[in-house]
Amino acid sequence: MEDDFIALLGRKLDESLSAVDLRVGDRFLVIYAQITPASSCPFCSAVMEEIKGICAAGVKERGEVAKDVVLGLLDTIPIYISSELTDKILLCVQQRMPEDKFVVQAANIKDVYERRSSGVGKFQERPFDIEMSAIRCGSANLSRRALGCIKTTLEDRLLKSRVDAQMAEPLISPQPAVPELRKRTPWTRDHRLSLMNIVVALAIAVLTIAAGCYTQEIKGFLHTFGG
Repeated sequence: MEDDFIALLGRKLDESLSAVDLRVGDRFLVIYAQITPASSCPFCSAVMEEIKGICAAGVKERGEVAKDVVLGLLDTIPIYISSELTDKILLCVQQRMPEDKFVVQAANIKDVYERRSSGVGKFQERPFDIEMSAIRCGSANLSRRALGCIKTTLEDRLLKSRVDAQMAEPLISPQPAVPELRKRTPWTRDHRLSLMNIVVALAIAVLTIAAGCYTQEIKGFLHTFGG
């Protein structure tokens, strides 16, 4: 059951995150289109600042989408949340949330400048390197933060499931004291046999006395009418 759940989760994550990547890719294309041999071509520092914002927004959106997919599937499929399942879910998400997401697309801006604006002088190496360092750090931090948020949410679900199970346990657990009270021990059977023997002996004694009394009455009756 858990393996099927993880497989389904992986497919849903791939579909949803691919849609996010396509939207981010379209934003990159808009930036690339601004780079031309014309004098209106923006400087690299301004372009990299804009690309940094696109990368940060893209990684953040991927984290939010991944969280929604995980929680949506957990709410849809009634599966018990164990610590093992939590680890599998986190690993499934982590494999699809690399810390260098969109870094390659951002670095491609250098090649775009070299191909489209050669001789214009709008590309500066130092601003490019500074912004690329910021993009790498920002992407890694946002990816870790997204995973941490999902982990916290799963731990909250895990704790809730454990509390619910613990609260429901007294309602379904057997009561061991009840069978023990009803259990017959050898002493109880011997005691009952002794009581039965006493009752039988008393019954025999009563019958003997009654028989003696009856015999005396008959003798008296015969003596009265026979004499």
